[in-house]
Amino acid sequence: MKKGWNLFLLLILIPMMGIASSCSSGDDENEDSGTGGGNNGEALDVKASKTSFSLLQENESDDAVTFTWNKGKITDRDVDYFFELDIAYNNFVTSVPVEQMANGVFSKTYKVSELNKLLIDYWKKQQTSSVELEARITAKIASGDYVKPETSTVKISVRSYIPEYTYNPYKAPLYWSPYEYNFVKDQYIPEDEWKKNIDWVAQNLAPYGYKMVSTDGWMSEDGSYNQDGYLDRHSVHWEHDYKYWSDYLKTKGMILGVYTNPLWIPESAAQKGYKIKGTNIPISNIVNFNEKTPGYRWVQIDRDGAEEWVKGYVKHFADMGVKYLRVDFLSWFENGYDRGFGQIGVERPHWIYETALRWMREECDKHGIFLSLVMPHLYNDAETEVKYGHMVRIGEDTGVGGWWKWSDNNRGVHQYGWSQYSNPFDGFIYFSRVSGRNKMILDGDFIRLNTYASTDEKQSVISINLVAGGPVTVSDQYNSIGSDLSLYQNEEMLDLNADGFVGKPLSNDPKNEKSSTWIGQMTNGDWIIALFNRETSNREHNIRFSDLGIDGTFKIRDLWTRTDVGTADSYSVTLRPRACKVIRLSENQ
Repeated sequence: MKKGWNLFLLLILIPMMGIASSCSSGDDENEDSGTGGGNNGEALDVKASKTSFSLLQENESDDAVTFTWNKGKITDRDVDYFFELDIAYNNFVTSVPVEQMANGVFSKTYKVSELNKLLIDYWKKQQTSSVELEARITAKIASGDYVKPETSTVKISVRSYIPEYTYNPYKAPLYWSPYEYNFVKDQYIPEDEWKKNIDWVAQNLAPYGYKMVSTDGWMSEDGSYNQDGYLDRHSVHWEHDYKYWSDYLKTKGMILGVYTNPLWIPESAAQKGYKIKGTNIPISNIVNFNEKTPGYRWVQIDRDGAEEWVKGYVKHFADMGVKYLRVDFLSWFENGYDRGFGQIGVERPHWIYETALRWMREECDKHGIFLSLVMPHLYNDAETEVKYGHMVRIGEDTGVGGWWKWSDNNRGVHQYGWSQYSNPFDGFIYFSRVSGRNKMILDGDFIRLNTYASTDEKQSVISINLVAGGPVTVSDQYNSIGSDLSLYQNEEMLDLNADGFVGKPLSNDPKNEKSSTWIGQMTNGDWIIALFNRETSNREHNIRFSDLGIDGTFKIRDLWTRTDVGTADSYSVTLRPRACKVIRLSENQ
């Protein structure tokens, strides 16, 4: 009897199957082929276009992976589809926010940069080994009686990268800083003195290319902040905020720079319960109140809200018209070590430091802000800093100024960590290995010409900055410059900066006498040769151009005397103590 009944069912179902087959559409076939939404009546199934791959920065705008799924078991009611992505075997506890897909959408695509950012910033997977991810699609009946949702998952294996931004679109800035006032007075600069100096710079230096004025330290870190906890003025004693001064400088054809650090958090703002801008996360969530670094509360990079704080801080300055950020005390953040004070803070995993710099650089690039890194350890020949900074400090603070601070302080002694060289001249020599056109800019710190003993010393200080491709950062003031203003106004020397010139010493070792000879080529083909005498007695230089790889005879121009020397294939000069010569070689036509 059972066998006969089965035969009866078969005779009935065969015609029905033929009817169902004749109703199948070409659209369903396309959906089955991977365009999404096919397999009507079949179990929900999500697939990945790739299951194992590596992400590469050079392909960051390409599609990385596409997830597609079918309609699942179709009912007579509408179905909503929800997409999730998380680290595999994590039960989607740390998934990206659940995304309800638009009606008729049966795919989700991630760009390389998008997926990479999720890996390294959202899930904090900084390792370069592969990470297994899991995607889940959930189908839920949109309305009516409850029906158990369908789910489907797929796993993929992905290798991420840590982005690097080694191309530098900037040349070194020429600008003025109130550092001398701050240091001598040991306090913030009052607004009336600030304005007098701005007006002096606008009249006497801006016509020569000095287009920026920047604040420096001695500001009120824990008082002059807004409702978001972000500093909006240099001091609580200032009436006007940064936007006011940015607008004022624009009327003078100049821009504003600000000394700050997006990793600093005003402690009182955190204690007041302020929220991180654009989030519902308290600022206190990214503060470790038990961390005892003197003077600062540092952003805890591995906590929720940290990226929003850092990038929001940079945008805050951009919104006020700031075009330059001078970010200080990076060594204290990196591992809490200072050679003078010892271990004064927390030693952090390297990825924390690298991530902090990367976040700053990404947001600075987004808003056209120049990022200057100050007081970094520069470990392994600045291998981390060159990825993210536009400019980096390579010597100790200017302080009292003078030749000893600039050239003789601990001369030739290479130390571990900040500052690897105590004087900027040594720093320029050693770190010239990482500088170059469209590469890292070396910063020798502020110049106080009025602290030097002779014109020779003053010319040498300006020269090494320009020849090394560094900034000329004037810190002399309208009432302290004396008769030295013209030294900052030598247009033939400043042409090096305008050209983006970056020279190199014949040796990267400050103890090698060849390190006092620098050479480089301008964009028009002219050669620059700079000869320095850092000694206390006369020094003779005899240069045959062919020995430097420059063949032929050239017209020789002395850039400090602004005179033609003659035409030759060599050059000889005896330099007085602490003097220099900078010559320009042009084709002899």
